[in-house]
Amino acid sequence: MLSISSVSFAEEKKDDCPGKISSIGESVLADTGERILKGVYKALGCEVVVEALPGRRALAAFNNSSVDGELYRLRIAENKYKRPFVRSETPIFTVRNSLWTHPNNDLATKLPIGYVRGILWQEKYMDGRRGKIFNSVEDVFLAFDHGEVGAFLSADFSVSSYQAEKGFQTEPSRAEKINTASLYHYLGAEFTPFMKRFSKFISDHSSFSEMEVSMDEDFVN
Repeated sequence: MLSISSVSFAEEKKDDCPGKISSIGESVLADTGERILKGVYKALGCEVVVEALPGRRALAAFNNSSVDGELYRLRIAENKYKRPFVRSETPIFTVRNSLWTHPNNDLATKLPIGYVRGILWQEKYMDGRRGKIFNSVEDVFLAFDHGEVGAFLSADFSVSSYQAEKGFQTEPSRAEKINTASLYHYLGAEFTPFMKRFSKFISDHSSFSEMEVSMDEDFVN
């Protein structure tokens, strides 16, 4: 049987250190964000497990408390949450999101647009458009290389990083800037004390600066 002091310590530790959070699928953006976030957590005395999940499964995992939070989300996702939550006091970083197309215009218009299930800005953009849905950003990039889609939606950071590290067989062209989006870290409300420490740390140290883009007139909160 746990003593009162042991229970208090366990509850305090749980409140202060989230144990497991989700990220959306496999992507350079998520991988880089995970690396930086784990470094911040470690600096704050916490070890965290990050589980990559498709977008809708990540939401479900947070809502049923299978995970303690999400690596990042747009604020428009908040109406999908069914449990009390706390948002980082400032965005952890911003990204520019675009439509990327095949340089051959015939292929770009003939084939569907690739996008990722559960990424809300992409689902919103694709309303009424012909597309092909995938479970991860990596799957979209591979489909583009294999000629399954003639265009795709993605954060510019992910495209440039993938091109630098792996390389597209055919380099896509940036056809349309859709928005510049502010991404926040989310945790269950019981982790509010930790989130306060987290928010102060990333503000003081500019922890996610390598992922930042300049704000512009198309900023989406």
